Amino acid sequence: MKNREIGHIISKGGNVEDIRKVIPKFPANPTKDTFVKLGYAESTARRYISLLNQNNSNKATEKTQSCVEVQTDDLMNLVQSANANYDNILVDTCALTSEQGRNIIDNAKQVTFIFATLEEMDKKKKNGTKSLTENIKEYTSKILSSPDKYMLSRFSGYSDEQYVDNILLQYMQILPKQIRPTLLTADRNLAAKAVAFELNYIFVEQNGNTKPNKKLGHGIFLSKRNDELYIFNKGTFKFEIHRDGNIIPGVANVEIKVQHGDTLQVYEKKNSKITKHVINI
Repeated sequence: MKNREIGHIISKGGNVEDIRKVIPKFPANPTKDTFVKLGYAESTARRYISLLNQNNSNKATEKTQSCVEVQTDDLMNLVQSANANYDNILVDTCALTSEQGRNIIDNAKQVTFIFATLEEMDKKKKNGTKSLTENIKEYTSKILSSPDKYMLSRFSGYSDEQYVDNILLQYMQILPKQIRPTLLTADRNLAAKAVAFELNYIFVEQNGNTKPNKKLGHGIFLSKRNDELYIFNKGTFKFEIHRDGNIIPGVANVEIKVQHGDTLQVYEKKNSKITKHVINI
């Protein structure tokens, strides 16, 4: 028997049925002696029996309050190489046009701008769209105020290369793989060039009718990457993923891959009552 798992399930509000989903041989009607035989002290055994009775009572008061059908067609699809590193980013100017791109920059540990990109940003600031101009001003300020995060390189390209996209690729190729950043771009063609040179990249779509993620409620967000769906739980409620008759326990603050046909069951506990919210993906 997996003693630690049993204690964890009970402490999290699970009942006998929840334990038997993980440990099928666990008795349907456990007693204090059941836990003593598993190696628990009598005081712990009594506490677990008390908690199980309480959890069973709570389950009896469970009711379903809401059921939501999630549409995923309006989700932005983030495309990336297999070994993309979100903590070490090399920025292409056009990535600043994407909300998802800016989120990635903000969450990265290290962000690099080469001199050729800074010059391009200067030109775009004068001749680009109003939103891009504002974004360039914002990140220029961040470069100045956070030098530990935003790294600057003097690199302007070799062989009189004038095209900034190619200069970015040159910069990545001269660096050792161990420290080479991941290219962040909203230019599909540049991402394809990175593939040709076996360089890591993240391709983000420029802002349009798509959204970088979708709020499902109860602190859970849905996003798409390489045409696959992921959820991230920022909330405090217990939740489970139901798939083809199997139950996958949810974990907070960890990205979890899901798929069409999955059902999320979120349990909101208030006083002694538990309300179940169902989210169909």
